[in-house]
Amino acid sequence: MDVRLVILFVTVFPLQVSAYDISVNMMEKSFFKDSVATAIARFPGPVDPFTAYPEETPGITIIEVQVLDDPQGAGSLGVIRWMPMETGLVTLPALDFFSETAEYRTIPHQVRVGLPQRTDEMQLILTPSKTAIYAGEPLRVDVSWKTLLSTRRLRSLICNPGFFSNPDIEVVVPRSTADEKTQLGVPISSRRVIATRNRDQEDLDALGEVNFTVYLRFSKAGTVVMDPIYIECAYLHEDGGAFAPYASYFNNALFDPVDAGRAYDRLYTESNGLEIQVLP
Repeated sequence: MDVRLVILFVTVFPLQVSAYDISVNMMEKSFFKDSVATAIARFPGPVDPFTAYPEETPGITIIEVQVLDDPQGAGSLGVIRWMPMETGLVTLPALDFFSETAEYRTIPHQVRVGLPQRTDEMQLILTPSKTAIYAGEPLRVDVSWKTLLSTRRLRSLICNPGFFSNPDIEVVVPRSTADEKTQLGVPISSRRVIATRNRDQEDLDALGEVNFTVYLRFSKAGTVVMDPIYIECAYLHEDGGAFAPYASYFNNALFDPVDAGRAYDRLYTESNGLEIQVLP
């Protein structure tokens, strides 16, 4: 065949590229501001690495888009990690993916984004042994967390007291001497604090009252104002199973992230603040 005819054929009849709309599936059922979410787009064949990041994404931030082999077949997956930056209705916009023979555009997907809600069903109380102390003298502070929320629905506790990160305050958490049956591990500022749990005998599934003690040693004299401590947890819409299948002081649901496919609320409360006079 004449080479000129081949070139003419290619020029006159270019390779046809098909365009397809692709829906996305959200891995999560609940969405919160500043919490990472994941969307999945499934393609029937190989897809090039994603590069077409949109210039503007109102209300959200797209963190990363990966193209992976689909373990369920010969196609590809687009894994979209994104974060809502506003509450209310936000939209994951259309994204463009390409292959040698096709163009794919994801269908915009709208979700409702919430915020953690303050609840009266949890109380956090700080009780100092005194409010005036000398610099270098340890101050005992008893911490009590009370709630009748069900342990079968509680997950993912967040609690980061400011005194743990204050360079002028030394914090000591004494070793628990309570009976192991009443000990409960609690995630506090990336630590596993062993607290004591007193269960409500009328509702054994309720968390009840959780108590632990910290000792604070102040290095500088003056008035120390400690802000209220914020405590937040996920509360599943449905029963999530056993709270502590093993020893509760070693592992329990307060350390567990929420399964992506579960619907839940985020609930929080705040403690009282403290004002301590540190004498020289």
